[in-house]
Amino acid sequence: MTSTAPGSANTRPVPTSAGARTLQPGAAIAFIVLGAGLWWGWFAWDTVRDGSGSESSGPYESWQVAGCAVTWMVLAWMGVKVLRPLLLIPALPVGFTAAWMLTAASAMTPDCGPWAPSWWPAEPSPGMPSWCGCCDS
Repeated sequence: MTSTAPGSANTRPVPTSAGARTLQPGAAIAFIVLGAGLWWGWFAWDTVRDGSGSESSGPYESWQVAGCAVTWMVLAWMGVKVLRPLLLIPALPVGFTAAWMLTAASAMTPDCGPWAPSWWPAEPSPGMPSWCGCCDS
């Protein structure tokens, strides 16, 4: 539903709050996808550590982290124009984290360690497979 300002020569429709509310779920989903795009665009493709031993670094370079941070800020600035803060604040981190989890899960090998937060038990009970599928007893 749209309306125009009373007595205004401008006949351009102005969205009402009911119209703006209908855009919220779609915009939130779009920003979740954009959050995932941050991970895949800036970090997921770089999986090789640079150097060896105590001189190793990476796999991410400082320009990647800076670029991701700037992109995140631009997306957040754009997001406040179309989303309520309570929807925007979790949208980008949820997408970013979900994309990271998919990348980490797809990189599992038999000799890997668990990629879950450190509070999760690394060694399961004897005879019980670990939750990540790579550290079976």
